[in-house]
Amino acid sequence: MTQIRTADLTKTFADAGGGVTALDALTLTIEDGEFFALLGPSGCGKTTLLRTLAGLETPSSGAVYIGEADMTRTPAGKRGVAMVFQDYALFPHMTVTENIAYPLRVRGVPKAQQREAVLAAAADLGLTGTDTTVGLLDRRPEALSGGQQQRVALARATAAKPSVFLFDEPLSNLDARLRLEARTFLKRLQRELAVTTVFVTHDQAEALALADRIAVMQSGRIRQLGTPREVYRRPANTFVASFIGSTPMNLLEGVVRDGRVLVADSEIAPPDGTGERLAERAAVVLGARPEYFRVSPDPLDGAFRGTVEVAENLGSSLLLTLDVSGTAVQVVVAEEDEPEPRATVWALPRADRTLLYADGELVG
Repeated sequence: MTQIRTADLTKTFADAGGGVTALDALTLTIEDGEFFALLGPSGCGKTTLLRTLAGLETPSSGAVYIGEADMTRTPAGKRGVAMVFQDYALFPHMTVTENIAYPLRVRGVPKAQQREAVLAAAADLGLTGTDTTVGLLDRRPEALSGGQQQRVALARATAAKPSVFLFDEPLSNLDARLRLEARTFLKRLQRELAVTTVFVTHDQAEALALADRIAVMQSGRIRQLGTPREVYRRPANTFVASFIGSTPMNLLEGVVRDGRVLVADSEIAPPDGTGERLAERAAVVLGARPEYFRVSPDPLDGAFRGTVEVAENLGSSLLLTLDVSGTAVQVVVAEEDEPEPRATVWALPRADRTLLYADGELVG
């Protein structure tokens, strides 16, 4: 079993101001065989955590366990992990074969076994060619596309048969189409190998698509840990709510009055089970994703009345920005329901998808 655990893991980098805490007493468990994503903005600590798991950074305090072993002070080469970097870190003077074999050669694996492992990994990743395609094993990295370099880096990682994969934004250098293809391929490969995988990304679409669970990080701490469905549908705080989603969640300031939420001169019913938790006149934030609205040209009870300011074409749908008494509210509608510019519409948030936050934290 290859479970990963951290216990009160702290990493501080010294600087002229006295030090920057990249990891702040972080305790985390990643289960055996899990595809686990570390997600957050630049500087949140996700790459520092990955490098600490790999042994490339030494924690200031706390512990790292891989399986049953305390790996906190174990050198990187003895942890049984394989890391794929953002730039793939291929040796330019080596062929594909030599790059894949390198970690095996460093470990003193006999040449015959190296060759066998290289061919097996290369075949799994489509690098050996077919009757209609040319193999890539004798090429050097400069002669490969970005997608091919990525597959070489993955082959190098899999050939060593590690107990853990660590991925540091491995898709970020690919164009949009290749990223989608690589994403599907990566998830299939991880499922087939059943290797515990930690994946760092700042792209929430990648995390939602790939991960079994996601840790959303901010300032060296985990702000929410859950499945993609949990962090998308029920963000635990306004930070996660604003970060997750291809179009950000509407976070609208309001107050509680007579059991309803007064937002931008509109009275909205609070989500079930939240009204009795809040005092009259309590300051709150109403959260509603743009895709969870019913939009109508006719008045709807408990809806926002707004004017269409901007319509952005998303392909099969439109993202509308409404002016609701001076507050911007974004909603998604089907392309056939596009209203006229400056039209007045009513936008009713779905009661089962509306969230309420008080002091930045989810209520209920």
